[in-house]
Amino acid sequence: MKLLSISLAGFSLLTLASCSGTETLTAEELADQANAICGESTDKLLEAVGSIGPLGEDASDEQYEAFFDAFIEVGDELVNQLDELAAPSAIEEDYAAFITLEKDAMSRAKELGPEILESGTDPFDGFNTLATKLGLDECA
Repeated sequence: MKLLSISLAGFSLLTLASCSGTETLTAEELADQANAICGESTDKLLEAVGSIGPLGEDASDEQYEAFFDAFIEVGDELVNQLDELAAPSAIEEDYAAFITLEKDAMSRAKELGPEILESGTDPFDGFNTLATKLGLDECA
């Protein structure tokens, strides 16, 4: 029983240490890191498009589905990485709104499925203005 108590105490300390490990960034550091994350995500999506083939009038349903699946995978990873960044208090509210818009857009995209690609619906409408305000040009 004593060993279990020590193990649980150690686990609790490790959990607390890992939860408090997020360091608040400056606005410039946040922009630099977010832009790097968004740039990497764009590269991954372009790589996926290269392996799927061009999407246009002649694209098959399978190509659109493959692109959509890649978009969702890359988008989910992007949102998770951006959400891990700790914004400074001066822009914390705007950054939280930015993350919320990103999460909402991903949810709308998932709801609509691959048809979103041909629908003309932009789930990220309004997102670019806030990204630009925050200096997240690679994310806009």
